[in-house]
Amino acid sequence: MSDAKTFAPQYPRTEEGWIIFPRDVEWRKQLFSKESMSHPAKLNLWLQQAIINYVSKPGDKLLDCMSGTGSIMIATLPIEHARQVYLIEDSPYFHKLQCQNKELFLAKGVPDASITLLQGPCQDYLPLTGFFDHVIFSPPYADMLNHGDAAKDLDSEFMKSMFPNWERESLVDYLGSSKNLGRMTAFYYNQTMAKIYALLLESLRPGGTMTTVLRDQMKGGKRVALSDWVMRTCIRAGFELLYWEKRECSNTGFKQRLRAQGYETVNDEDVMGFIKP
Repeated sequence: MSDAKTFAPQYPRTEEGWIIFPRDVEWRKQLFSKESMSHPAKLNLWLQQAIINYVSKPGDKLLDCMSGTGSIMIATLPIEHARQVYLIEDSPYFHKLQCQNKELFLAKGVPDASITLLQGPCQDYLPLTGFFDHVIFSPPYADMLNHGDAAKDLDSEFMKSMFPNWERESLVDYLGSSKNLGRMTAFYYNQTMAKIYALLLESLRPGGTMTTVLRDQMKGGKRVALSDWVMRTCIRAGFELLYWEKRECSNTGFKQRLRAQGYETVNDEDVMGFIKP
């Protein structure tokens, strides 16, 4: 990657320097199944494409280790510039949606070998020493799904307002797993994520990159800077910081529903890129 290369130069920025990416709903509808649309924390496709274009080149092996419904599959298009993508997803429900979405991409001419789907916690598959060129993923944060007793009752008004379009199967699967990072306390979450970052470092070739997209939390009316913890943890694991950008993200449907319920929200995302020396 050239030092002179600029991240997402075609998009406007706020006064704070946050990048404003377009809404991706229509583009996503063209590529992914209808069932995939209800996932509450999908990575913006325009942001994902910007990361892919910035860190990688055609033919590279890309990993999303917490891959949701499979947004990283866009890296296989256009076919003449395709990357190989590997997706690991703990949730059986989301893995099933990924299988549906893979078929949609294969129907567009993407070779079967360009998309590899694995189901289970990423710790069960990693490390794959020096195998990947780049990792791109967006982890959940600790306690993100714990809003008191209301979050434990799938029929509560809170849960219906947060996830109005979800099938009950997906909610039970998404919220019920003991390995769901979003249900872990901060202590157990930090312990688990520190191990995952170390596994990802080992799985990258020298000079490979890891980009993580995350946002700070609001706790008791105060902002908790998760990005600072990620920085310290990744440097301690052996990564070096490559780039750090911010995305403006105040108008997502999930954010709007949280604010309607009286919760404060963080309206910017950190896009943090690290390199393996």
